[in-house]
Amino acid sequence: MLHARAALDLKQSMVQEGVMRSTGVREFMSQAKNILSMQRTLGTIAAQVSDWEMNIEMLVWGYKEHDEVVLSRLHDRRLRHEGFWSHRQPCVQVETGHFSDSRLQCRSLLMAQGVLFNGLDFYLGHPRAMATGHPAESLPMSQKAERPESFAGIKGIPPDGYEDGVLTTYTQFCHEEYRREVDCSGAIKVYIDIAAHDLKAVDDHHEEFHMVFVLKLSWLDPDLKNYKSRVAVREIDGKSKIHLRKLDVIITKMYANGDIEYIDMSDVHQAVQNLRKNEYVTIQEPDWSEYFFPSYSILNLQHGTENQVVFRKLLWSDENGGFATYSIKYDATLKESLDLRRFPLDRQLCRIRLTAERTIDEFQFVVVKGQDNKGIGQICALWHLDDSSRSTVYVRHCDRYLPFASQRSCVNAVFHLERKGEYYFHGKLLMVFLVNILSLCVFAISLEDVSGRLRHLSRCFLAVLAYRYVIDGTLPRKEYLTGADAYIVFACSFQVLLVIETVLFHKFLTIFLKDPVLVDRYVGLSLLLAWCSVNCLLRWLWQHDTGRSNQEIWEAIYQKGREPYAPINRCSDCGEMWLSKQCEHSSKKKQCINWPDCFGENTGDTGATESIATIYNTPFQSIPAIVEPQVFPRPPPHLKELAETRK
Repeated sequence: MLHARAALDLKQSMVQEGVMRSTGVREFMSQAKNILSMQRTLGTIAAQVSDWEMNIEMLVWGYKEHDEVVLSRLHDRRLRHEGFWSHRQPCVQVETGHFSDSRLQCRSLLMAQGVLFNGLDFYLGHPRAMATGHPAESLPMSQKAERPESFAGIKGIPPDGYEDGVLTTYTQFCHEEYRREVDCSGAIKVYIDIAAHDLKAVDDHHEEFHMVFVLKLSWLDPDLKNYKSRVAVREIDGKSKIHLRKLDVIITKMYANGDIEYIDMSDVHQAVQNLRKNEYVTIQEPDWSEYFFPSYSILNLQHGTENQVVFRKLLWSDENGGFATYSIKYDATLKESLDLRRFPLDRQLCRIRLTAERTIDEFQFVVVKGQDNKGIGQICALWHLDDSSRSTVYVRHCDRYLPFASQRSCVNAVFHLERKGEYYFHGKLLMVFLVNILSLCVFAISLEDVSGRLRHLSRCFLAVLAYRYVIDGTLPRKEYLTGADAYIVFACSFQVLLVIETVLFHKFLTIFLKDPVLVDRYVGLSLLLAWCSVNCLLRWLWQHDTGRSNQEIWEAIYQKGREPYAPINRCSDCGEMWLSKQCEHSSKKKQCINWPDCFGENTGDTGATESIATIYNTPFQSIPAIVEPQVFPRPPPHLKELAETRK
């Protein structure tokens, strides 16, 4: 155990000067701020602070039993380089969020240490304190560290570093020793559109859905210019007997209407010539293998694809590059985790999760404006789209400060599906209801015929269980009960209640009752009314979604599914709200953005108090897409058509 000589010397000097009485170390730490704020101690503290300030920055404070202070030198060299405790770089330390777990082990002591350093900053002439004339601890958090502009009180919206839907730069690793800025200003902007044509089936048992959709990508390739091609030209002047001549050319300009500007490779003078769209039959597309392509993967794609149809075309080009488009039609099965707690009145998020296969400094996806909320052309039976927000295509925002080596652009297409539960109500659960009504006929059997009553109830019980297995055959195994399971358990419990009533009447109550048959009939009538009333109430609650609004239902679904449309962190200690990083929105370990001014954290330990809550917002709320959709580019005016064509 190493004793902190510097801290003890400071304490003893204050005792000798009469500034404070002799106390324990814990009490000394708690009174440090008040003591240091006294004007009469300014000279003594300023004279001594230059000798031990650096030592304190390299110590971490901790408590053990019997109020003993334990100080140990930081073996993590990276923490010493960051100057964590000096508060000299608050913006870097807060934004990067790079603090190892060793710094989170003594929360109460770190708070005391923060009080001490805030007092020292005041008397050392810290620039933040000198500017206002108040100790640094009393400054508002917005003055202690610069933050991105907020949107509706949420920090980080819009995200820092974005221009026209593209992140232009980000910090890699975020640590001072390994940190480097990655320039993404040269990234190719890839416009993406996902159009769903047919939802063929939703397989509840395997948690899959079969969909036909078209993926369209468009981008401007700066290298797609002056490329070789072959053109089949019509013979118009009649100089040749061959109607179609094939020319090997270099395309210098491709106009949006199909007109071209080219150089005939057989021409010695290399003169630039023009052809209108009606003067040629076909033109060979560029060799796409030699040019850029935004390679991607669909993360939840299952069993490959069927009947793929690929279309690729150059829309226009000039000396600045060529604008290409790529379309592919998928007839595929995709994996999706289903939340069946409210089955058969459940709602599901069917998602197409797409990620780039290159880093964001090479290309980034951008959603086309006006194409981010579309429906599905045809939907299978038992399902329909929610009318308020049928589907959402959005780009997951990239992190400005990334604790990893690289990041890739990701796109999610989310379809809000709602199950039509009438089939299960009328075909399954109604039968369970009627079987229980039939079981109430047991009261028509004489009390003396106990075996007859129990035989009738056992048959009804088995009939209810049979419907349980029928429903389970269509659903996956889950650790929770679905709504249909809960109803069947309730129906079985009602059957058990009838059995208990029969046994009790036969064994005990017939002795004490004057007319047990009449009482038995009244009990049966009461149970019939109770069963019908409870079922009417359940039916009403299911139809009205237990009083919740459409928005509240989808908020709960997004929260359970952790759909990162707009994940917002909220600290319960300081009340701050900020945009969560995509790389850590589902992580169990989190820190407040105002660290170390606020010590809110989630350690990830079982049973530990969590201060940071992540709220998964939905498109149903007022928060727009974090990465704004962009307008699909139109061809430049000089590339719409040849001037001769315009005449």
